[in-house]
Amino acid sequence: MRRFLNPKAGQDPVIQRARDEVAGIVKSKDIDTLQRIVAETTWEVARDEWAARWTLKESRGHACICRVVRGTRGRCSYGRRGSPCAGPDCFCNLRDHGTLWNFDGKPAVYVGQPYGPIDPPALRALADFADAHNLRVYVDNRPSWHFPGRVLTVEFWNPLARVAAEQAAEERRKAQPARKG
Repeated sequence: MRRFLNPKAGQDPVIQRARDEVAGIVKSKDIDTLQRIVAETTWEVARDEWAARWTLKESRGHACICRVVRGTRGRCSYGRRGSPCAGPDCFCNLRDHGTLWNFDGKPAVYVGQPYGPIDPPALRALADFADAHNLRVYVDNRPSWHFPGRVLTVEFWNPLARVAAEQAAEERRKAQPARKG
């Protein structure tokens, strides 16, 4: 059996019971059911931890990448909340579960959570779009809060906001007391 827990956590009776329950679900159902259970119980934590890491707040306004491209605080010029955008600054492939996040009150990052895989031409298109609009793009499988384990997370950052968020995260890390362990 492969082990993914650290030895100390693996000895915890609560963890052992949870692992046994999970094994029972996998035997009686299927892996899809298990992944859906995990997703339902972890998505908010994944989203909130990601936002806290970067000191971000989800925008209450229309979630559109053009607001990061142009740095506008108001409504998107091409759509309104709940309706698709059709503007030249939109990257329509990422409308799947798109959210807009503010840093220091300003649009900083647009997050799309498409179902993978992202093929090489689409990956090149992400990089080309980011380059054309002076954005930084990051693609990862974590944190995927829309459906953890099933979607990718594609982040388009305003580069100045990313630097400021990284600096703020580093300052918070340095201010925390050292862990004993």
